[in-house]
Amino acid sequence: MTIIRDQNAIAEASTADLLETYNAYTGKNITRFSSRAAGEVQVVNSILAATDASAHAGVPKGSAPRPRTLEELADLKPKQPTEKESTKMATATAKKAARAATAKPKTPKVAGTLKPRAVFTRVKFIDNKEHKPHEGSTRFALISALRKRGEASLEQLAKDTSLEAPKVRGNVLALISLGWAVPA
Repeated sequence: MTIIRDQNAIAEASTADLLETYNAYTGKNITRFSSRAAGEVQVVNSILAATDASAHAGVPKGSAPRPRTLEELADLKPKQPTEKESTKMATATAKKAARAATAKPKTPKVAGTLKPRAVFTRVKFIDNKEHKPHEGSTRFALISALRKRGEASLEQLAKDTSLEAPKVRGNVLALISLGWAVPA
């Protein structure tokens, strides 16, 4: 019996080899799989998960790491790019610099700043027959307050409806978009 080290050899391996491989990689001692397909999946997963202390893949649990040779360590050094690769990198760097030179300067973002938006403090009532808010809703209360006054500031609407200012502003913006009010 042999321990399988390559996922491609799993399909041709015997069930006994699959069991031995699975037990070697996981440190378990099972005697059978629920099915051949399940066994193949478990062996694939155990091969992928098996690593030693140096993170070498495909090493059974509990085995000591194998020291690397000088040749292996030399292979780990980053390779120098080929002439084609270095030309490609230089071109990409030049394109990036050109884009940066022609781009608009970005304004620095300051924490706590908001996007600019239309500023209004007063709104005027317009009777809109198409859209009718539900009675008892926040928008209905704002429309009723606007109907009484004709034109009102956001502070006055907040007082009349006993709503918070941000809620009044948001709902008034919705009323403007629905055609019930216009900024005055």
